Order: sequence, then C-alpha cells, then structure tokens
Amino acid sequence: MNRMKNYFSLLLTCLVLFSASTKALEIDEKLTIRILDASASKKTVLINRGLEDGLVVGDHAKFFITQGVIARGVVVKASPTRSIWSVYRLISPQEFNKGLVANIKISTSVKLTADSSKAIRALSVPAGSMGEPNDIFPNKAMDKGLADTDEVKALMNEGDSQIQVVETAQNSPQAKRSALHSLEISALISVASLSGTYTDTANDGSFDASNSSMNFTGSIEKYFPTSTSFLKNFSLKLNASRLSQESGFGVNNVVTLTDLGGGVSYYFGQGPHRSNALLYFADANFGISNGTIEIQDNVDTNSSTNTTKSFEGTGTHMSFGVGAKYLVGNQFGAIGKLDYYSNTTSYDVEGSNGDITTDELAYSGPRVMFGLFYRFF
Repeated sequence: MNRMKNYFSLLLTCLVLFSASTKALEIDEKLTIRILDASASKKTVLINRGLEDGLVVGDHAKFFITQGVIARGVVVKASPTRSIWSVYRLISPQEFNKGLVANIKISTSVKLTADSSKAIRALSVPAGSMGEPNDIFPNKAMDKGLADTDEVKALMNEGDSQIQVVETAQNSPQAKRSALHSLEISALISVASLSGTYTDTANDGSFDASNSSMNFTGSIEKYFPTSTSFLKNFSLKLNASRLSQESGFGVNNVVTLTDLGGGVSYYFGQGPHRSNALLYFADANFGISNGTIEIQDNVDTNSSTNTTKSFEGTGTHMSFGVGAKYLVGNQFGAIGKLDYYSNTTSYDVEGSNGDITTDELAYSGPRVMFGLFYRFF
C-alpha cells in the first residue's frame, strides 16, 4: 500500500512538472494577477498565479497597470496556484500594495552578479523542487501550524534581507556606469646611459665617450564610461614629453626635444574599466616638436679654448604603439608600452659667411616605456 502511495505521489509530481513545462509562458506574454500579500519593504510579494498558469521559477516579468510599469521581479518559489516573487525594481511603491489587481508581462532576465553573497538566493533552487503549496513555505512555519498569511510573511521576512539582484558594471544602467572614473593622468619613462673612453692612437690621446638618453612622457586621458556606443572602448589623450640625448667623444652633441600633442587609444575586449585585469590597448599620437642642438667641443682640456654652439628648431612627431595596463581598485595602476616613434625637426644654422641654411634632424625607431597612472572624476 505504501509503495502504491509512493508511485501515486511520483506520478502526480511528474504530471505537475510536465504541465508546467508545456504551459510555460513565452517572452512578452501577459497575465492578470492579484497580489495576495506583500512584505513591509515590498521586496517580496505573493500572487494568485502559479505553475498551472505557466509561471516557473526564474521567470522575469514587469508589473503594470493602466498608468504604466510599476515594478519588475522574478519568480523565486512556485506552486500550482500561486507564486512568490522577488521585486528588484520598484518604480511606483505607492501603487504596489496587497490586494492590487495588475497585469504582468514576461520579459528577458537581467545580468546577475557573479558574487554569490549578492545573488538571488532562491534562483539556486532546482526546478525539481517545485511542488504542492506546502513546499513553498519554510518547514518551521508549517510545523507551527500557522495560517497561509503568516507562512508567507515568515518567508518574506527572511527574504527581505537575502533576496536581491545586483547587476555587473559592464551591463549596469547609466547610474552604475557613471560611477566609473573618466579621467586619467599617467607618467612613463625610459632611461639609458652608457659611458666609456675613446682612444686616439694616431695622436696618442683619449677622450671621454658617452651615449645617454632619457624620455619622459606625461598624459591626460579622457574615457567615456557612460557611453553605450563604440566610444566606450576609446579614449582621447593630451601628451607632453621630453627627450634628452647626449652622445659623442671629444665633441659632444646634446639634443633636446619637447613634444606636445594628442592621440587616441582603443582598448580591446570589454574596455578600459575592468579592475584587477590586464587591459590591452593600441594607440596613435601626433603633434608638434621644439628642439635644441648643443655642440660642446671639449677636445682641448684648456677650458679657455672650449667652444659651444647651440641651434633651435621646430618640427613634428608621431607614434604608433601597443601596450597593457593593470588597474587596481578602479583608480591606481601600472602601464607598459612598446611603440614606434618618429620625429623630424628643422634647424636654421648660420654659416661662417653669414648665410642661413636649414638643417634637418630626423629620429625614428622603437621605444619601450613603463610608468604609473591614476584615475579620477
């Protein structure tokens, strides 16, 4: 006899699940409902529709009346004739009360957080847990023989503090995206220094030899974190850099270049705002340059005969590169970059007879730079 009862219970459960799966509501399908009970915070409500009406755990829907949408929620428990909903968007709380007759419209689900401490707890309940009405409520409530209303309130009080929906930063609404920082200042540096001696065998002499350079670049970068278009992966930059290079033996050439300009960067993947992850980018920069060439003749150790000549010029520069950033805590981070740099600067040089000629100094080649950045606003 007990075995027959078990078979009958199993058959009944299968029939309920089968009817629920065959009658599941489609996206945009509507249903008229009545709110049977609601928690004090209105985060959790009980309605008079359930599995027999096509509602299943995990269904998302908009609640609306004649005036428009008043709330949005998700089914967290369901029985054949009723269901409990977690409300995660409450637009008109003054309208959303016990006894309200409204319509629901099945909608697509929202993006949920990966943080298990903030996720919808009831959504982890497998579909197989759906059953008779007494399966909806905590056993502790049933054991006390409470009325239906008291049982619902017991679950609601528990759910108010545990049932919630949190959206990720990449898929959050405008208010969430606007919390991201839109300005960044960065500083990159590349340094090389070599020194040695040049021996002039024919003249039985030697000279100090050197080849050193330092390149410092500072940037202000503007992001578009609230954009929903292609701009969310782009940024605009203002750059200022200074290159100082010294080389030679006996006669030293000291070249100083000051670059001012701008550029654009593109961040691959999910964009430039992911914390604790490598952010890969490509950029292009261009602008104007001011240069100085200083020729120091130190062949004669007698300082009275040493000579120095200086020339000033103007030109242009550009660079194309790729790099990676690592953002920590949404504000601080490190940056590494490899680019190809080109600079052409023209200098007016006065000859011994007073004639003015225009000389040109052109630099080009790869650079490896490292630095730090800080984001704000």
